[in-house]
Amino acid sequence: MLEVFRMINDVTKTFGENMRVLMEKRGISYRALVRGTGLSLGSLHAYAHGTTVPPLPAAKAIST
Repeated sequence: MLEVFRMINDVTKTFGENMRVLMEKRGISYRALVRGTGLSLGSLHAYAHGTTVPPLPAAKAIST
């Protein structure tokens, strides 16, 4: 069970790192993502900083 939590933690951090890198490369601000996705600023910060993995609909909204 501990190994599953470690894997989830790795996925969460990787998603957040990739999100931040892409935001920087594309010049996208958190405010622009809020407007474009309808997600809350707090949720976007949590996803980008590896606090939590977004649900699939949120991940799709962020990636488009």
